[in-house]
Amino acid sequence: MHLHINRPLCWTLGSLLAACFIGLFSVYSYNMNRRTPQAAQQIVSDAPVEEEEDYRYILRSENGRLAVFIKGEEQPRMEFDVPVRVLPELDQRQLEEGITVKDYPTLVSLIEDYIS
Repeated sequence: MHLHINRPLCWTLGSLLAACFIGLFSVYSYNMNRRTPQAAQQIVSDAPVEEEEDYRYILRSENGRLAVFIKGEEQPRMEFDVPVRVLPELDQRQLEEGITVKDYPTLVSLIEDYIS
């Protein structure tokens, strides 16, 4: 029994398969490049992301200035005379959403970064 292979058909099928792989790769690359920015806690630290409940402080913008909130409280514990509008755009967006901070030393470090 001899199997006859139609070469033009093989080339066509091979081309279609290659085009599908290229298309899938292009879609994957496009989606990876347009991902949303990481959450503020990921940008601030290289440490693994804590669970949302595992934080004590929130650093955010209040009346256009840098402020520290304690988790669960409505009024800021500290406000700094640092206008948020002078900070880079990414920092402004993060502070509008609020940056969750696990502990006091990390909070102090972040405040120092914004003040200096």
